[in-house]
Amino acid sequence: MTPVYEVKTKHTRQMLEDFVGFTFRVKHPATTFSLAVLALCFYTLAYLGRDTFGVIWIVAMAIIGTIILVFDFNRKKIAASKLAKCDPSYQNQTLIHFVFGEREFTIEDDQGLQHWKYGEIPYMYADDKYFFVSINNEMMHLIPKSDFTRGTAEQFYEFISDKTGKVIHPTYIPWKTRIRMMMEYRDARAEAWEKQEAEKKANKKKKK
Repeated sequence: MTPVYEVKTKHTRQMLEDFVGFTFRVKHPATTFSLAVLALCFYTLAYLGRDTFGVIWIVAMAIIGTIILVFDFNRKKIAASKLAKCDPSYQNQTLIHFVFGEREFTIEDDQGLQHWKYGEIPYMYADDKYFFVSINNEMMHLIPKSDFTRGTAEQFYEFISDKTGKVIHPTYIPWKTRIRMMMEYRDARAEAWEKQEAEKKANKKKKK
């Protein structure tokens, strides 16, 4: 394979936090707002019950609301900490090498060299710092735009869109579009699961 684009990168703590932030925006776009509203509800209960239930009620409701707010504003760091504990590439600071050719691309990391076809990319996102590339709806790879060692991020944008036939979605998108994409992602996952189950049944019949 003749390399057209290459990227060499490592998983940093900031990259993990950015990945978590991405998953929150795309898969759980309403959670931050919902938790903030829930906290506001407890503050409201504290105010409305001040005369009926007294100081203990006010303090209890205020504490619960504060806990929810603190969790809401720190959940990205909490999730990134959990991810760091189970990410060998981060723990070992493994060099991750992406090579993109005309017909396929490879990823070399702590799991070895993996070959992929462009048709195995169901969707992609991009922001100012990264390309977020999904493979078979099972893995999501972050490709930092600043880590290209062959070619440029600007040229790669058109290249990967052409090879996959897919539109690269921005990470900050309208709510209606996010909901539609979430439903498409759910359907794709369900279709992939059904395909796997059908293959398992077919293999069992062959063994019999």
